[in-house]
Amino acid sequence: RVKMFYPPTTETPGLDLENEDKPEMVWAMESENSFTKSYTAGSVAKSMADCIPGGRFENLVGFDSWFVYYAYQLCPALARFLADGEYRAARKKVDAKKSQ
Repeated sequence: RVKMFYPPTTETPGLDLENEDKPEMVWAMESENSFTKSYTAGSVAKSMADCIPGGRFENLVGFDSWFVYYAYQLCPALARFLADGEYRAARKKVDAKKSQ
């Protein structure tokens, strides 16, 4: 049986390396986004293992991931509106930081 697993942002040495040269705007959007959070590698691995015996084809970790998934499935205009709001908030923060 085939399963799809959409892993979230996972706290690993690779993420730490990626964060060293991540653009400030991307960092602001990822680190302070209301709809995503970072998960430990152990919790992601457990979720992956737990989904194997289940009947779902698509599998995600955490309420935030499920919320975004269903928002885009059921109400894409609202999901894009919320994502645009997150972008605008991050842009405002980065611009304010640069003007100081």
